[in-house]
Amino acid sequence: MCDAERTSSAAAATESRICQMLREHLVEVIASIRSQAEMVQVLALDPQGGSRAHEATVGMGDTCSSEP
Repeated sequence: MCDAERTSSAAAATESRICQMLREHLVEVIASIRSQAEMVQVLALDPQGGSRAHEATVGMGDTCSSEP
C-alpha cells in the first residue's frame, strides 16, 4: 500500500469516527429538545405550576450537561 492509499484510508476512518460522533451528539440534542418541549407543553397546560407541571420536572436534572 502506498502512502497516498494509507493517507486516504486514515482520512476515511477519521471521517467515519467524526460522523459517528456527530450522529450521537444529534441524538442527544434531539432528546433534550423533546424533553424540554414536553415540559413547556405541561407548563402551558397548567400555568399555575400545579402538580402536573411538578411531576413533569421531577428528576429531570440538568439537560444541558454532557454527562450521562
